[in-house]
Amino acid sequence: NRRSVGVTIAGNTCTIPPRAWPVAAIVEISGTSAANMPEVALLGNELASATATYGVRVHGAAVVYLDGNTLAGPGVATAGGAGVYLRTTVIGAPMRIAVVSRNAIVGWPAAAMRVAGNAALDGTATELELLEVTGNVLDSGLVIERGVVPKRLRRSGNRCTATCPGLE
Repeated sequence: NRRSVGVTIAGNTCTIPPRAWPVAAIVEISGTSAANMPEVALLGNELASATATYGVRVHGAAVVYLDGNTLAGPGVATAGGAGVYLRTTVIGAPMRIAVVSRNAIVGWPAAAMRVAGNAALDGTATELELLEVTGNVLDSGLVIERGVVPKRLRRSGNRCTATCPGLE
């Protein structure tokens, strides 16, 4: 069993310097099946990269809490990139909770946050039971792609320092 339940990553500082090749993500959280969906919290971390496509990239998790983190990106837009990337990938097993609160997410021009899904062969979108985006400071928007359906979406108290579509 590779399931990670109750994992907390807290109070860390990680800076990835410029390099010749890009880094996919500063933090990667990945679940592979309904039986192996992580439940993870990232709390009070300072993460920065001059080359990463993603600050925090989450695939196939059941529960994710991102609270009080600073995610500083390279300041260059990359296709599909984001400071926080949440992807519901397990067909038939929704991501239950994704809470992104009180974070500073800056330097990711393509999107501060991107939520994506993995549609079934019949076109049915994967589900995200609750997406809560509250009290963040952002310099770009929230993108919710086709292939995912948030059943409940809460957006409040976010402060935008530039143009932030999707955070209305």
